[in-house]
Amino acid sequence: MSSLSRLLLAVGLLASLVVSPGACTFPEYQFAHEASGGAAVGGLHTGGGAGDIPLGGSGSGMSGGDGGMSGSGGVGPEPTCTDGIRNGDETGTDCGGPECGRCANGQGCKSNDDCFSQRCHTLDHDCQTGLAVQCRCAMGSTNDCLNGSPLRTQVEVRIVNFSDEPIDLEGVVLRYYFAPENNDQAECAMSGLPGGCDGMRRVEQRPHEPPAGTHALELEFSAENGVVAPGEMTATTLIEVVGQPTLPGNDYSFEQNPTMRACERITLHRITESGGVLVWGEPPPTD
Repeated sequence: MSSLSRLLLAVGLLASLVVSPGACTFPEYQFAHEASGGAAVGGLHTGGGAGDIPLGGSGSGMSGGDGGMSGSGGVGPEPTCTDGIRNGDETGTDCGGPECGRCANGQGCKSNDDCFSQRCHTLDHDCQTGLAVQCRCAMGSTNDCLNGSPLRTQVEVRIVNFSDEPIDLEGVVLRYYFAPENNDQAECAMSGLPGGCDGMRRVEQRPHEPPAGTHALELEFSAENGVVAPGEMTATTLIEVVGQPTLPGNDYSFEQNPTMRACERITLHRITESGGVLVWGEPPPTD
């Protein structure tokens, strides 16, 4: 066989091995251009710089080389304030930082502005109690919180600011939980706050589920009710549960305190766009 014949035969064999474009595709792999330097990891190397990598894939590439080498880790989606992960500039999970809303108590923080409570602990770096509730009996003749006829459970409450910043009461909701036996009714009887009970945006009794059989008196404060200075406390507000007979011992929030002390079964909430955030106290258990 002549040299020319051998050359033509070799060229023919090589041509038979070439796969035509599109003959073998993998539609589950979509590629996007990666602008970072170095070879793409997990994709196709396109030369000395940029490469292509699968969407959602990763890569901190190796410097120029074989694009078939696998990468380390993955590049996740852009952080959001609703992804259930503490990422980006967040100080807590989906809260804090320049982009997300404020954090509830117990979440991480860097400054008071990261917390609904407006109190970021300087050592622990978590949101802690800013506003708290103190309560006592309104000293009836029998010294048991009962007074009048028909009997009224009378409890005085006040709000204390433990933070180092003034806190506006507007948008704060106080809840006093009770069992409405014999159609007991709860109300704000009087208040030493600016504007008094009438200055509150809302005073409403509503069922609290769960547990069944528990109601809550809600006092929603307004701007008229004022601001609590750092380390200060408000004037007292008198809560009354009226009925015949009244059995305060069955009311979740009732405490027979002769003097003012912390009452964690009276809760405080801060209204938010999505509803409300607990900033003080322990609501009734759900079981």
